[in-house]
Amino acid sequence: VGTVAVTLHEAERMDIPAVDDELAKDLGFDDLAALQASVSADLAKQAAQANLAARRDAAMDALAGKLPIEVPRASVSSFADRQLRQMFGNMPEAQIRKLEPLLRNFRQELMRDGEKALRKSLLAQAVQKRAGIEVTDADVEEHLQKLLQQRARYEKTEAAAAKGDYFRLSYTGTVDGKVVKEID
Repeated sequence: VGTVAVTLHEAERMDIPAVDDELAKDLGFDDLAALQASVSADLAKQAAQANLAARRDAAMDALAGKLPIEVPRASVSSFADRQLRQMFGNMPEAQIRKLEPLLRNFRQELMRDGEKALRKSLLAQAVQKRAGIEVTDADVEEHLQKLLQQRARYEKTEAAAAKGDYFRLSYTGTVDGKVVKEID
């Protein structure tokens, strides 16, 4: 057991601005009404895109259901087991198997969902390959990080944290007088 000390250099609390004309002007609009009109148009566009996506998803479901391939039962079973593990936390697989008699119908439904998801995945992979489209996990992560960075804004504060506040801290930590980490 040693002595631990933390020196807080700076704290910044996320500032959520009021929705008013000033915010609208900061975002490049003439006033709040123009911002609201733009948001309304964006939401209508998103709804139309969601509708199109739902129709595409239904088409993918129909096409995937007609794929003349056998989906490996082990893959479908593995999918169902993963879903059950997510639902039941870190419960060991042996205990999940003990619950199977109670969950048999539910597991069958998960297996049907798994087969459907695997068929759709195979179809999407074939379409991507044919079209020469390649999106990596790194591409997705990079895009998500850019979106998050665009929306976060922090301001210096000395106020106490309230429930739901997000902070960015700059501090130095020491154990027995030795700096272990400095974060800015």
